[in-house]
Amino acid sequence: FRAFTDVLSGYVAVLEYENEDAEFLSLISSVRAVVAADGDDHVYVAHHSRDIYPIASLTKLMTALVFLEHNPGWNTRVTITKQDDTPPAKIAFQTGDVVTARTLFESMLVGSKNNGAEAVSRASGLSRSEFIKKMNEKARQLGMADTTFIDVTGLSPNNKGTARDIALLARIALSNSDIRSAAGKRSTSVELLNRKK
Repeated sequence: FRAFTDVLSGYVAVLEYENEDAEFLSLISSVRAVVAADGDDHVYVAHHSRDIYPIASLTKLMTALVFLEHNPGWNTRVTITKQDDTPPAKIAFQTGDVVTARTLFESMLVGSKNNGAEAVSRASGLSRSEFIKKMNEKARQLGMADTTFIDVTGLSPNNKGTARDIALLARIALSNSDIRSAAGKRSTSVELLNRKK
């Protein structure tokens, strides 16, 4: 058995194996769901690909897509509020800190920061419920028939979808240069405009 991932056109995960299918599937039986597909949505490997599971922080890919449709401008100044504070994964902002929309967008994708996702959704000018509604509308538009979003971070176990839907989401999200650039960074800087730090 040999498995590895590679990047083709920025978004395709490829599994290569040298065993019979039954043996391969027995080796991944502990994995809940797997999909490997190409840019034309040709599926090479599928294991429980239509079973529905919580999708956790992969939610942030949809948050990013919806934000980009409502981006007020990368240099828009956003003030952090108490409602943005969402442990455990967060930047140690203080209420009242001011950052740019780009800083929040990158923090959400580089470090999967929950308060970055909350503040990004707010920076869009939409209410939280409107933003989540747009996420679900976007999912239907993309053909993600079995995915539902309840929040913008992925903290809710009720953010659910299938491996097939998430493979589609990843392909579309990572074809966007802004998302691909941010998600491909190992680190990012956070400048607090109000404290000049």
